[in-house]
Amino acid sequence: MWVIYPVIQAVDVYRLQDGLKLRRLLPGDELTGEAIIPGFKVPVSRLFDFPNVPSLDE
Repeated sequence: MWVIYPVIQAVDVYRLQDGLKLRRLLPGDELTGEAIIPGFKVPVSRLFDFPNVPSLDE
C-alpha cells in the first residue's frame, strides 16, 4: 500500500510480506510496483510536479 503525503513530498510504502514493513520514499527516490505492478517505476519527485500550481509558501 502506498500513502502519499503531498505537503511533505513523501510516500510511505507498506508491505505485509514477512510482517509489516514500512519504507519512506523522498523526492530523490524511485517508487516501483515491485511484483504487484511489474515494470512500473516513477521518480517520487514526479508525483509532486504540478505545473502552474502555487506552492504553500506563496
